[in-house]
Amino acid sequence: MSETRAEQTQDTRVELPMVLTVAELIKVLRISKGAAYALIRSGQIKALPIPGRIRISKYEVLRYLGGPIEA
Repeated sequence: MSETRAEQTQDTRVELPMVLTVAELIKVLRISKGAAYALIRSGQIKALPIPGRIRISKYEVLRYLGGPIEA
């Protein structure tokens, strides 16, 4: 039997934590540290306002990637 695209995507989807650190963002997007901070500085990925720390919502990462936003 042939799998649908949705089933194939579901099988390869990585479960993200609700809130990511910059280090986790780097691993998920497979980008450099500089590129991660550039995305945050430019507003392409919005960071959560936590004093002294940078955190990124799982939903913000999914929005950036243009994928479906699921709970």
